This record gives sequence, C-alpha cells and structure tokens, in this order.
Amino acid sequence: MNIQQLQGLVALSTYQNFTKAASNLYISQPALSKQIQRLEEELNCQLMIRNRSGCIQFTTQGEEAISYAKKILVDWKNMENHFDQRVKNEAVGLSIGYVTDAHKQLLQQYIATHQELRSIFRLEKSTPSHLIQSIIDTEMDMALVHEQSILDVPQLQKVSIKRGGVSIQVPKSHKLASKKYVSIHDLNHEQVLMQRRICPQSNAYIQHALKTYHVVVDPVEVETIESLEVLQQSRGLLRFVADSTTPSNGFVNREICELRTGFGLWAVYIISKKQTWIEQMIHDLKLL
Repeated sequence: MNIQQLQGLVALSTYQNFTKAASNLYISQPALSKQIQRLEEELNCQLMIRNRSGCIQFTTQGEEAISYAKKILVDWKNMENHFDQRVKNEAVGLSIGYVTDAHKQLLQQYIATHQELRSIFRLEKSTPSHLIQSIIDTEMDMALVHEQSILDVPQLQKVSIKRGGVSIQVPKSHKLASKKYVSIHDLNHEQVLMQRRICPQSNAYIQHALKTYHVVVDPVEVETIESLEVLQQSRGLLRFVADSTTPSNGFVNREICELRTGFGLWAVYIISKKQTWIEQMIHDLKLL
C-alpha cells in the first residue's frame, strides 16, 4: 500500500468516475485502475463496483477504506508541512563566511539553484582566523576555508568539499623536496617560476591565496614552454601546476618531484540546531 493508491481512492470518491479522477491526478486511466486493483488485493476485499458507463458505486468496505484513506492523507500532509517548516526554521539566518572570491562564487552558484532560500543567507568575507573564531563563538554557522588554515579545535567539524587542484614541482635538490605535504606558508620567500601563459584563473587563484595568507614569493617570469627546462637546471626554483596523476611526493622525472599543496577547500562548522541543513548544503556544494 502506498500514498498514490490512497490518493486514487479518495479522488474516485470525489469524482465518482475513473476518467475524471485520473485526469485530476495527472495519470492515465489504466494506471489508476491498476492502483485500485492492487489496493483491493492488499486489503483482500472489493472496494467498488464499476458499471459500463465508467461510473462507480462503493461497497461498504470501500466506504470504510475511503474514511481511513482521508485520515491518513491528512496526517501525511501534516507531516510534510511539519518537516518542511522545521527545515526552513533551522535555515533562517544562516551565516556563512568565506575567504576568497572563488569561495563566494561557489556559494552564489549554490544559492542560484535554491532561489526560495536566497533571503535567508548572509555571506561574509574575512580572514581564516577570524572566520574560525566566529564559528567557535557561534557568531557564524559555517565557513569555507583553505585546508592549511584549519585549526585543531575539538568542537570544530571539518569536511572536505573540494581537493586542491594545485601542486608544486621542485628539483629533487630543493629543500622542500623531502616533504610529503607542503603548506602554503612553506612557500614564503621562495623563488617561484611565474609562467606567462598559465591559465589566468589559476594564476589569479594562486596569487590571491598567497596574498590572503601573507606569503611573499620572489617571481621569476618565463614562458610556459620553457618552465620545465628552467626548473630542471635550477636548485632553488619551484613552479605551480594543476594536480596531475603523479602521486604525492612522486617524481615527474629523474630531476623533478611533485608535491601536493594545502589549497584544498574545506567547510568548518560546529554541531548546532542547524546541523541537518548544513550537512545537506555541504553535500550539494560537493556536487557543484
């Protein structure tokens, strides 16, 4: 037994005709007939008598079934309304922090697909440390921050939304080559090959991240096609690349190794009455 069968039974009690009831339910007449047939099989009784003109007459059992079906449908609707309102109440005033414009674009993309919730979001741009402290102080519900800025605070819930997409390549003689993981702060005052033909969006993202975390690098401009050769001949240079299939701390060739950086995007929040809504939002953000 399902809700559709009960809705079909109640519609038939209202219209007393299969054709009209099916039309009101936006299903075909044969589909409605099958629903009623299965309902009769499950209840093990005949609910109605159908004449040649398509009109119906309910049996005593049919009248009793209609009474129960109406009550069940009212309770079902009340349950739907209750949980729908609860979700809206939980989401009201949802405050979300972010660090970079890329984070803001991701949030705006999410909001664009949930127009009915547009008015309940409050977005705030700030530094990672301020956002995390605001989460701890319960002044903010959730924040999008880079992986390397997450503090080891027990009450903070941390969920990865998107992995970095940015690695660095260094000569095997470079002081960073022995690391399994490179924090953005490890890059401070390092010489970095800046490729003139690198994707503008990637370049802007890297520059913004460096600026956000007050990391200063010494840029060495080269043409993209020359960068690997220059890197191989150097001892103290590094270059940013999009994550490849090379494993963390894996070698691109005999001279160059590739290391994962801390550019991953994470959501940070604490357990609260808005938990259900936040978890659903994080799930949706991962799909964007």
